[in-house]
Amino acid sequence: MREQRPLILALILLWAITFAVVAFFLNANETDQVVYSLDDPYIHMAMARNLVEHGVWGVTRYEFSSSSSSPLWVLLLATGYLVIGVRDFLPLLLVLAAASLALIVADRICREQGIGQRQRTVVLLAVLFFTPLVPLVMTGMEHGLQIVVDLAFIHGAVCLLSQDRRAAWPPWRPGRGRRDPVLQLWLCAPLVTAVRYEGAFLIAVVCGLLLLRRQWRPLVALALLGLLPIALYAVIALTQGWPPLPNSILAKAGLPSDGSAAEIFAYLRHGLVVLRFHPDLLVMITAALALFIHRHGRRGAWAAGQLWLLIFAATALLHVQFAQVGADLRYEGYLLALGVVAIGLTAGGPLSRLASGLRAGAERRLTSGALVLLVVCLLAPLLPRATSAVSDTPRAMRNIFQQQYQMGLFLRDYYQGQAVVANDIGAINYLADIRLVDVVGLASEEVLRRRYDGSCDAALIDSLARQQEAVVAVMYADWFVQQYGPLPAHWWPVASWTIPDNIACARAKVDFVGLGAAATDTLRQNLEAFAPRLPAAVNVRLAAQR
Repeated sequence: MREQRPLILALILLWAITFAVVAFFLNANETDQVVYSLDDPYIHMAMARNLVEHGVWGVTRYEFSSSSSSPLWVLLLATGYLVIGVRDFLPLLLVLAAASLALIVADRICREQGIGQRQRTVVLLAVLFFTPLVPLVMTGMEHGLQIVVDLAFIHGAVCLLSQDRRAAWPPWRPGRGRRDPVLQLWLCAPLVTAVRYEGAFLIAVVCGLLLLRRQWRPLVALALLGLLPIALYAVIALTQGWPPLPNSILAKAGLPSDGSAAEIFAYLRHGLVVLRFHPDLLVMITAALALFIHRHGRRGAWAAGQLWLLIFAATALLHVQFAQVGADLRYEGYLLALGVVAIGLTAGGPLSRLASGLRAGAERRLTSGALVLLVVCLLAPLLPRATSAVSDTPRAMRNIFQQQYQMGLFLRDYYQGQAVVANDIGAINYLADIRLVDVVGLASEEVLRRRYDGSCDAALIDSLARQQEAVVAVMYADWFVQQYGPLPAHWWPVASWTIPDNIACARAKVDFVGLGAAATDTLRQNLEAFAPRLPAAVNVRLAAQR
């Protein structure tokens, strides 16, 4: 039991902080509904619901849409809905379970590497607070599961590459059956890319190391298994007339469009720009590479700790170059967790040797100061973002509740079964049964395709709205005008809702626009009827009648 104290402490803190955040939100907003800190989880929830209830892979029940970059998470939610029914709290419980499992796996890996109890406590608390897990839980998305799968995958890869042929399986059950690490890799490889497409970076790094090791059969098998979910999804999407990659990935890819040398150069320096504005990742990558170099003479390149450092650093560099890094830490959360584990497994020796200098007589003060300076330098970039992510979570949940969630309730009450033009498509499609014209393109293939070639404009959106017989638009009108030009002549703004203290929504003000004279009059009446039900902090402003 004493050996489990670090893990028990971390799990207690994870669950206690999570439930404290939920309780604070419910009490502060006088609601009994769990609301997540982003609109995106509702996209997965809507897709899972439509899959279970209508057999349609799409954000609406009316057509296929490639709107999620995590097929595995949608399938997991759908399985849960089949078992217990469609429940708002299911994503919260699943991510909380995944976050708990991530701590269990990290603890098991540390114990297998002979890490002492105190050091394991530091590692687990660092995973909990620096990833940070609680804000990831409150997103209601797949990022907690991503951390579990990636940790287990790297664990198997390290055991194989370091020639440790007896990896514990599963890694959260110490002392049980021990099997060849190849099995662990085979089981985890397809999950790595199925849970998040960024898993392809991990697959590529490990395949590169297998190539250097000249382990041809594991290399080929790993590449095929890792690409299998991506290939299967591509085939399904292509048969439906959609691109091979999910629209949520294509919309954020930011690839060079004209192929000019200047644009290619700007794209290639993207990773350096990202690291400049995200010092937490820069510090972790630098620390990992420094530890790798420092330990190389003693350990060699293929020791377990060295491989953890190398796989983390290479994956992180690929991610910052080719994928997105966000202010809310969800995109890079798995990197922070992997970095904490990699550094935690290997930093004990150098730090112990540095600390031993405290007993070196005349140099005691100098060494003590160096140790304090090192710790401060490592923590300084990590603490601000981690603490702000935790403190901002209830505020972000309130933003989504006041804007997107209320939009969904409004459309459910007054526009059920009708077509709607919209910016944010998660909560409105989970709460209401509507047909959709997505002005961003996550759920409208033609919109995203025309945005890429530069031919998407207000006339195209209006044409798609007419085809669907849309009667209302719920969107950020200023964003629409910036992207596509002035609103069509028969689109008449009726009202706006503005929320205070916004950090989670794309805009604090969302606009309600009637598409045609009759629709405009009806929309005004509906908004006036719904207004008393809005949270008191939402500022409602009606436009002058036309």
